[in-house]
Amino acid sequence: MYSCPNVRTQYRLRQLEIGTPNHMRGPGEASGIFALECALDELSYALGLDPVELRRRNEPEIDESENKPFSSRSLMK
Repeated sequence: MYSCPNVRTQYRLRQLEIGTPNHMRGPGEASGIFALECALDELSYALGLDPVELRRRNEPEIDESENKPFSSRSLMK
């Protein structure tokens, strides 16, 4: 989501006997993203920066977990 050079992640795929994922497969994600975005708003205020400018400065060019470019970078337009 935002550039963070000192993060390393690792994952493995496992087959599970659960239902097919749908639009509610990660209901906790929305509240987590909301908290992160609120924290960024507070940080931008403390730094005296426009909130969008703070996000533009920290938006990565590639998905750092996959090392692939994003298909869309609308914030940078």
